[in-house]
Amino acid sequence: ITASGYSVFTNGMKMAAADTNVLPFGTLITVPGYDHESPVPVLDRGGAIKGRRLDMLYPTHEQARVWGVQDLTITVWEYADGQPNDFKTQYRVASR
Repeated sequence: ITASGYSVFTNGMKMAAADTNVLPFGTLITVPGYDHESPVPVLDRGGAIKGRRLDMLYPTHEQARVWGVQDLTITVWEYADGQPNDFKTQYRVASR
């Protein structure tokens, strides 16, 4: 169960953990190279995830290690129209 109350199996195990002061639960983001660049929700947080850091969920430890840690520019999506809001920023993205 994630910090937002959802199971890790939600959304086909495709989700992000973020600092909820920066990206609140439910925020939709696109991360280059993750889940075919489909929008995924922020549904978790963690003690080591502060500021512009994300953890991306992978179903196996091996897949997570292949991803590693990357500095990427992500896209934050708006709910109202399903379009990106043109907010792009650099994040440190890790797997878990």
